[in-house]
Amino acid sequence: MPGARARTPQSPPSPGEEPARVAGLTVQPALADLLLEDVGADLGGKGPSSVLPLLSHVLPATWQRREGGMLTVGGYLATGGVSRALAKPADATLAGLHLPGQQAIRQLLPRLVQLGEGADDTRIKIPFDDLLPTADERHETWQALDRFAAARLLTVGADTIEISHEALIRAWPRLREWINVNRAVLLARQQLDHQARNWADHQEDPSYLYGGTRLAGAEEAKLRWEEDPSGFPPLSERSARFLQASIQARERAKRARWWGIGVVATSLTLALLAAIGVAVNAENAARDAERQRLAILSQKVATKSVELADTNPDLSRLLAATAFALSETSEAGSSLGRSSPGRPVHRGQFGLRGGHGAVQR
Repeated sequence: MPGARARTPQSPPSPGEEPARVAGLTVQPALADLLLEDVGADLGGKGPSSVLPLLSHVLPATWQRREGGMLTVGGYLATGGVSRALAKPADATLAGLHLPGQQAIRQLLPRLVQLGEGADDTRIKIPFDDLLPTADERHETWQALDRFAAARLLTVGADTIEISHEALIRAWPRLREWINVNRAVLLARQQLDHQARNWADHQEDPSYLYGGTRLAGAEEAKLRWEEDPSGFPPLSERSARFLQASIQARERAKRARWWGIGVVATSLTLALLAAIGVAVNAENAARDAERQRLAILSQKVATKSVELADTNPDLSRLLAATAFALSETSEAGSSLGRSSPGRPVHRGQFGLRGGHGAVQR
């Protein structure tokens, strides 16, 4: 505590200055004034409840450093004061652990903090099964947690665990460092665990699954967790199933979209082919109708050519050629052969143009 460490223990009270007596102990008057001064500085606008946990640590520590039956300023300053009342035992407890235990505390304590978004961080209860995902990790982790519980820094319930004093979140610089260094990733992990609980509580309703940017953010954070196993424990079985179910739902949605696009494309293709088929059939039908019309007209002209063969041979021959040019019917061929005996009949023989080529005269 800045300033407090510079103070020196007070001498015994003067004859006119009587020490206060509390539960059989005497308290130097200067200690009471110093406590009030330090408590007022440490409140920081957060209210008395934020300082009471600190006093619950600093006063027993001061009592352990009493001089006879008197609580002294010197004993209080030796504890580190109000601002160090939780940080000092937390540092000492952490230092007393083996490296695996220290890593376990580093992993687990930030998860016992509800990270605020635009608000103060607060403590939160976590079920054992969520906090300790695998049995292999539990022995070393439990030893570390027991040490912190014995130091009254953690409170262990029937099936949950929490930080004993919310003030520890603000008063222990090491915990603040662990949180702030990986705050965004810790927040993503916390949100994932929370949503996984909601999903499980609602019978794994798919509407509670992650999607879009939330799922992408969780996948990116998962890569960070896996890159730093000393800082992040594995996902709980429930959270891992939730994340995998979210990924599978996204893949199914992708396949459904592609299938829908394929159906639309196939439908459009079939519709286009059908339209082309209709157009081709219509054109063929029109051509057949035109051929039939020309064939009927050719037959009529050929018949007229035969009628004029004796009375007007030149006109008969012209009509025969016209009939053959309109359509190569048997009637047109016969009339053309009669009007030009001894000459082979073929297309292009006469200089008239009709529906099926030119005939030359």
